[in-house]
Order: sequence, then C-alpha cells, then structure tokens
Amino acid sequence: MARVLPLLLLALLTVDVRAVQAEEGSLKSRWAAVRSETVERLHALAKWSGKAKLFRARAEVYEGILRFDPDDKTARKRLKYVKGKDGAWVRKANYKPPKNLSKAKPEFLTKRAELGAWFAEEVAPLVEEAEAEGDLRVRAAIVAGAIGVDPERATFRTWNREVKDGKIGWVLAETESARTRRAGIQETAAKAVKAVEAPEAGAGDKDDKVGGVEWTSILEGKRVRVLGIVEGEETEQILRNLEACWPVFRYALDRTAPTYRPRGRYVRAGWTAYVFDDVDAANAFYAAQPGVTERDKEFTKRLVGTWIPKRTAALVKSPIPATRIEATSKQLLGAINNHVLGLGRKRAWAAEGLTLYLNYQIVGTRAIYSVNDVETEYAEGGKPIPEYTKRMLEPGVSWLELGRLLIDSPDKPDIHLMSGKDFNTLTRAEMLYGYCVAAYVIEGWPKKAAEFFQTVSGDFGTDMDRVCLETFGMDAKAFEQRLRRWLEETKDL
Repeated sequence: MARVLPLLLLALLTVDVRAVQAEEGSLKSRWAAVRSETVERLHALAKWSGKAKLFRARAEVYEGILRFDPDDKTARKRLKYVKGKDGAWVRKANYKPPKNLSKAKPEFLTKRAELGAWFAEEVAPLVEEAEAEGDLRVRAAIVAGAIGVDPERATFRTWNREVKDGKIGWVLAETESARTRRAGIQETAAKAVKAVEAPEAGAGDKDDKVGGVEWTSILEGKRVRVLGIVEGEETEQILRNLEACWPVFRYALDRTAPTYRPRGRYVRAGWTAYVFDDVDAANAFYAAQPGVTERDKEFTKRLVGTWIPKRTAALVKSPIPATRIEATSKQLLGAINNHVLGLGRKRAWAAEGLTLYLNYQIVGTRAIYSVNDVETEYAEGGKPIPEYTKRMLEPGVSWLELGRLLIDSPDKPDIHLMSGKDFNTLTRAEMLYGYCVAAYVIEGWPKKAAEFFQTVSGDFGTDMDRVCLETFGMDAKAFEQRLRRWLEETKDL
C-alpha cells in the first residue's frame, strides 16, 4: 500500500499541472494578460502626455484605461471622479475637460497609433477565436477596449460596428440606419392611415348590447370594428388608426401581427373597440361584461383604457377626444406586442416603451402612460421637477432629447433593476428610458429588433447582460453606452 501512494500523488499532480497549463492557454487567460499589459502601456502614454502638457490627450487616455479597469484609482482621480454613498463612481459637477497646453499633439498621435498597432496584432487572433467559440463576452470586452486604445484605427471602428461619415467622422452603424428608418416608419404610418378603405356601417351583436348601451356610431373595417358614443368622424379616425397598427408593426418589427377572428353573427371584423365620452357609462358597461370581477371593476375604474376579459376587445373612456383617440390604438398595439413578442406586465418597461413609440408614429401624441410613478406622486413639496419629466407633454418636444438629458442625470434608471418591474412599480423615468430603447433598437437594429424584445420577454429577460450579449454581442453596459451615443448622433433627425 505504501508503494501505491506516491504513484497516486504523482497522478494527481500531473492532472493539476495539465489543468493549470490548459487554463493558462485559454482564451480568457490570454486576454487577461493582454489587458493587463495594455493598461500598463496606457498609463505610460498618459504619463508622457502629462509631461508634454497635453492634458486633454491625457484625459482621453485615462478614459481609455477605464474601459479596461473601471476602478483604476489614478484614472478616476485624474478625471475627477469620487465614490458616492452607494459605492458608484460619480464625476464632480464642476468637472471640465482640460486643454492641451503644447504643440506636441502630432507626437502623441504617433505614439497612440503605435500602441494601437501593437494592440491590434495582439488581439486579432483572440477576436477570431472568440467568434469561432461563440465567446461573446470576451469579444465584446476586446472591442470595447480597442476604441480606448486608438480611437482612429479603422479596424477597431469596424469591430465596433461603426461607419465613416464624411462630415462628422465615425458614427455608429445604428445612426446611419436611423437616417432612413425614422423617416420610413413615419411615412409608413401616414400612408397606412390614409390608405384605409372607407369603413362600412356595422350592426351591433349580442356582445355589444350588454348593459343596454345605445351606440351612436358603429363602423367596421377590414380587421377592426369601432362602437362609440362619440361623433361619427371620431369613430372613423379611430378605426383608421387601428387598421394602421398592422402595417406599422410589420415595418418596425418585421413580424406579422395576428388578424383576430370575428365573434358574433353580424360581425365581420375581429378586434372591437368600445369608445365612450362618458366615464360613468363606460364603467357600467364594463361592469356588466361576463367574467368581470369586483376587483376588476375597482382596478379599472380610474383607467383610460382596458381590455375586456376573454375577448379581443378593448374599452376606452374619456371626455377628451384626443385622449380617446390615443388610448384606443395604444390598447391594440399593447395586445399585439403581447401576442407576437410576449411583452406584457412582467416586462413593463419594454412593453410600455415599445407601445408608446409605435403609437406615436400613428397618432402623434404621447399623453397616456401605464405607470405608477410613486416617486412623482409623493415627491417632497417644492422639489424641482426635472426637465425631462416636466417637458414630456409639450407639443413637438423630442422625447429622445429628453431621454438624453435623463441618461446624463443622477436619475438615470438602472437597466438591471427596472427589467423586473411591472406597471405597478414602473416610474415615468423608466418608461421614458424604455421609449428611447425602443426607438434605438427599431431604428438602429432593424434586423434584430423583434429578436431583442422576444429575448427580453423570455425566461432570462431580467438578465440584461445576457439579453444584450445574445442579441447584439455586447453586455448591457456597452449597450447603454451606444444608446447614449446614438441619442447624441441623431439629434439632427
């Protein structure tokens, strides 16, 4: 027995050595080694820049270092960051980018280009290997770091999905896409509303007579029917907007929305909208519907719109015509997003952001939010209302511009925390952020838009790192950085 133990020990040591050697030669370990050396070389370049009095250039280098090591103390100190109470890095409000105080910029660019050439040679094989192995995290980390090493190297920009713009230099491919997509979805919506065939007068069925309502207008189109206690012109406008939901959804998501089956002996179209200018009459009609519980009645009493249980129908109520018009198509788009993409209550930020974005293309207003903004409702008296919240109802205001202000503020939502919220806890800021995400994905990633929202609605939809990696090949942090940059680059649209 004594002779066997040394052999067993030798065998175990051999296995351990092989494991260590395998780990040392792995993709992750090789990338870690390159990353460590890159940070050292960047620090050397920063030190040289300081001696050369190129303080703006030095700041750029330190920003690049943070792409590799977000907690680098020297970089954070030079860039005027301090740690907040929650442990997160916060830049001092009075920070201003420094200026270069010498004419040594050409020499700096040469040194940075040399560093970029070295980095490219080191990581090119790693990028290929990461792509072959499907290791999205390593590839994303390399690409994110590359721009910080040498922002002017075309190879790195290509890895980062950027294109050269003759006027302003490198821009995201998403920015280039938005220049045609944004106009395209607006044109699609306008044409879709206009192209709707003249609706026909319809007849009420047994489902419509529940509660003894006398409808002043009943119209039927190809896919929808509208019954209203409102003016006939409004009923027709609502029907046109509803019919436009299908082509708009198709253009935006490259998916075909379902055509709902008719229900009733005298009914030709499948989706039904009941529109009331009298809130009390609407609540009475809803309360009389089969399957509606006391809890349903109480919950929906204050809502502008609600779906009717076990039916492909919605009810909208308001004394304000513009509110009724906006709410009706919003209800249908919400149902379509849920049906096709799986976006519902459990992914409130995405469901609300996407629905608002699509509906705005059709009706041109955004006054109805499915949020319970407790922070606003119970805010301290006299507390200033941020501009990105105060201006949301201004006619013609750009929500994407307000979103950029939000992202740059201390109130920027945490994408990881908001991903698990429902409508009962969603805030207005989170809803606005979701709207910006919807615009960015639809306009910037047309071939990935549906996949993104379906992944968000899936089993791991609250893991935004995984969602973004599987959809776009980058983690949530990189996704948010691109969103912020996209909002800036598309300001002129």
